[in-house]
Amino acid sequence: MRQRLLQALGIIVPEQQFLTDDMQHPYNGFIRGLEQVRTAQGEDLESFYLRLLGATVVGRAKTVVAAVRASRVQEGEAPS
Repeated sequence: MRQRLLQALGIIVPEQQFLTDDMQHPYNGFIRGLEQVRTAQGEDLESFYLRLLGATVVGRAKTVVAAVRASRVQEGEAPS
């Protein structure tokens, strides 16, 4: 999705340029959780993230909390 957004803005950056930082960034756990929620809801990538970005702060928070809980369960932690 990042590449499509950058290209729409006329910015061309090779994906390789992002890979090292992406692999080590702490947000990966949250993205995994969001992806679990998205998959469980059966929603396509673009629709899910555009809906999330367009949600109210409360709606977005509920989705993110669900994603974090899903991520913790996947990683073997007890849900909170």
